[in-house]
Amino acid sequence: MHSLSTQTSFHDFSDRGLLVEFVGGKSTEAFAELMRRHGGMVLSVCERRLGMGFESEDTAQLVFLQLWQNAEKLSNHVSLVGWLHVTACSICRDGQFAQATRQKHDVQQP
Repeated sequence: MHSLSTQTSFHDFSDRGLLVEFVGGKSTEAFAELMRRHGGMVLSVCERRLGMGFESEDTAQLVFLQLWQNAEKLSNHVSLVGWLHVTACSICRDGQFAQATRQKHDVQQP
C-alpha cells in the first residue's frame, strides 16, 4: 500500500485508498485530496438545489464534515462519489424543509 507521507502527489490514490490513509493516520492531506477531487461536484449539487451563495457553500462544507465524521464506515463503501451526492441532496432537502417550516411559522406569528 502507498503511504501518503512518502508521496508528493496524491493523484494515483483511489478514493478508498485516501479514506484508508485518512482513517489510519488522520492524514489531513488525504482528506484534502478528497475535497479537491469532489468539492466541485458537491458544491454543484448544492447550487442546483439551493442556488448560488453562502447557503450552498455552507451545505457543501457540511457534506465534507459528514465525510470526516463517517470516514471509517465509508472506507469500505462501494462508491464515495455516490455517497457524497446522496448526502449533499439529503442535507439540501433537510435545509429546504427547515427553511419552509421557519417561514410558515413566521407567517403564523402576529
